[in-house]
Amino acid sequence: MSAIYSLLFDSSSTLGVIIVSVVPWFVVLLYYLYYRIKRIGEVPPEVVAPLAHFLEVLTDGATAGYDKELMNLFHPELLTVRVERGVVRAMVRWVCDRLGKVTNIMRDAVLVKDDGDEAHIIALVDFEKVQQVKCRMSWKWRHTTGAAPRNQSSAKTEVSKRFFVTAFRFEPHTEVKSDVLQFLKTDDFIPFAEKFVERLFERPPKTAVEMMVPSLKDKYISNLDKLQGDVRGVCGPLLGGSVDVNCSLIDATVLRGPLSTAKEEGQTEEGVRGIEMSFFVSGVGCRNVNVNLLLVFADLRCYVGRYEVRVVPDTRTQVIVDRDTGEKTFIG
Repeated sequence: MSAIYSLLFDSSSTLGVIIVSVVPWFVVLLYYLYYRIKRIGEVPPEVVAPLAHFLEVLTDGATAGYDKELMNLFHPELLTVRVERGVVRAMVRWVCDRLGKVTNIMRDAVLVKDDGDEAHIIALVDFEKVQQVKCRMSWKWRHTTGAAPRNQSSAKTEVSKRFFVTAFRFEPHTEVKSDVLQFLKTDDFIPFAEKFVERLFERPPKTAVEMMVPSLKDKYISNLDKLQGDVRGVCGPLLGGSVDVNCSLIDATVLRGPLSTAKEEGQTEEGVRGIEMSFFVSGVGCRNVNVNLLLVFADLRCYVGRYEVRVVPDTRTQVIVDRDTGEKTFIG
């Protein structure tokens, strides 16, 4: 063994001189070839620019009233039909808490597909807390024209004006909890709940029915008159004029309980089952009512899973006069 070592690395031998001189350059050549092959496999920065900009804005956080830049990136149809803003904000909080800021997008591990005005991308993204998260995003190009951006700030603005996000998805490793609903905040869903309450007293209440879970929607959509009659029976007839819904929030609570999967496995892990809200409503009939709701969530959608309309007890003092004797009885 020592003889072989002396033969290979003895600088006095011809073979040793060749090995000592050539091997380092051979290693450098291999590294150069690897670098070139890797660079050939990388997509240009402009290809991942929409995803990079979207992730940068998204990881800045989202709070009602302070997320205009993020919401402007979404396609209008996405926010009105397919997702609810409050659930998107919960998703953003989950990303910021569980993943952190973006540190790198691996441009040699990117799959891009262009389909006319639409584009789709799948990329491995390194975040501060988790590495190599598979991120998917789809977008539609906006047809805009204009001069080239003058600086980096205007360049970012120009990028945001070039596309609308139509879909996005994060697929982290299994050890990362996908507990997006844990980050729900009741304030984000007050507009959704108020809209349902107002539409419930419309004639017909079609919009309210469309906001319900599919099972309730299928039950009422073909029989709107019955639903309208049931609600009117609780509120009583209008004393005059038209319906003028005045609703005010009484209470809102995040409902937590054992998850269905946890029950099956005999675990006690709790999760968010929905949000309960209660509203006081006047101006819909001769009686004031309370409307109690249960909001439930699926994917990034919000639905009304249960609702209840109850008469508010009249606490005013009432006077009953006996016509024969004139005696007055006070009830209150």
